[in-house]
Amino acid sequence: MSAAAERRYSSRRAHSTHAAKPCTQMKTKRLFVFLGPAFLLLFCPSICRAQLGLHWEFDPFVYEVHTDQQIFVTGTFYNDSSEHLLTSGVGGYFAGDLQRHYDFQPLFDTPFVGLDLPPVESFDFVFGRLTPINGYVAPGVYFSDPAFIAVNGMPVYPDNGFEVRVAGGPPPLSTVPEPGTLPFVAALAGTAIGVAWWKRHRHLTDP
Repeated sequence: MSAAAERRYSSRRAHSTHAAKPCTQMKTKRLFVFLGPAFLLLFCPSICRAQLGLHWEFDPFVYEVHTDQQIFVTGTFYNDSSEHLLTSGVGGYFAGDLQRHYDFQPLFDTPFVGLDLPPVESFDFVFGRLTPINGYVAPGVYFSDPAFIAVNGMPVYPDNGFEVRVAGGPPPLSTVPEPGTLPFVAALAGTAIGVAWWKRHRHLTDP
């Protein structure tokens, strides 16, 4: 290879090497742009909680009840930040299989309205009330549904869940007669009234 040809080859090789770097950098940037939203979606609860310095827990996390007993679910909310927590609005979420057995009434909204929680302080609150559907829940162990409390538009997830341990027997027997027996009961009542009237009428008409 001549000296001139060697210089041209070296120049083309150097140019191709420099041109490859922007392409590699572009692929790297695209990778981070793609992974960024996925990372935020995956770790949003932890990131949001760390940024806010807020968290809460169900307390107690075990409820031992009877088959017909209501439950007031309670919790503790913590402000681990260095600033006062001032709430302008609150919402929440609690839904799942537990509500196939219990009706849920949220009660956490009132304590959070206009809340001023100092730094490194906590307060206890009632999250909601669980009422057995149709007045009865079969014995067994039931687990809480997914939940969060939205404080000023930011969801704050609990550190734990809770479980309900229901003890007791079968549902109580109904004291209302079965529908098939109601005409029979009505017929007996009508016969008794008719016999009483006939005896009284006969007594009044006898000489």
